[in-house]
Amino acid sequence: MGSNGEHVYLSEDEKRVLVEKTVELTPEHMLVIAGTGWESTQETIELTQDCADRGAHAALVITPHYYGARMNEAALLAYFTAVADQSPIPILLYNVPKFTHVNMTFRLVAQLSGHPNIVGIKDSTGNVIQLGEFANHVDADFNLPSSETEKSEIREILIEAELLDAKLFLSRS
Repeated sequence: MGSNGEHVYLSEDEKRVLVEKTVELTPEHMLVIAGTGWESTQETIELTQDCADRGAHAALVITPHYYGARMNEAALLAYFTAVADQSPIPILLYNVPKFTHVNMTFRLVAQLSGHPNIVGIKDSTGNVIQLGEFANHVDADFNLPSSETEKSEIREILIEAELLDAKLFLSRS
């Protein structure tokens, strides 16, 4: 159940049936991650709990965004903490500002990475610098959408980009 796709067109019952059928048809060696994020904290908690009851292994929770201007770090911290506190399954944060117009900062993600039930983030920004900031500030066991090797590669890319930027600056001076 995608967090920014078809789920907005499904009824509450259809969402739950979709997760049930997905779990039923998914091979045992694969995990089912259900997109359960909503604007309402309580609705997100309820859907997450229901998906867990139906066999989902984790929940992908998108940022609330309807009142985007009010979605500051404090509001998002409260939202994700409340959801994670009440969830029987691990939570993956979902940062997709292209659709939500809300971007999670590395400071917020670093804070949330310390919650025992928030296990990672799916970051769809395409922003390598931000991904590097996440890699440098989150808890060691927090899952980024990249392997340890890729984290090292991201750091190398950032260093190379900084060196290139410095060279360009010097050549223009």
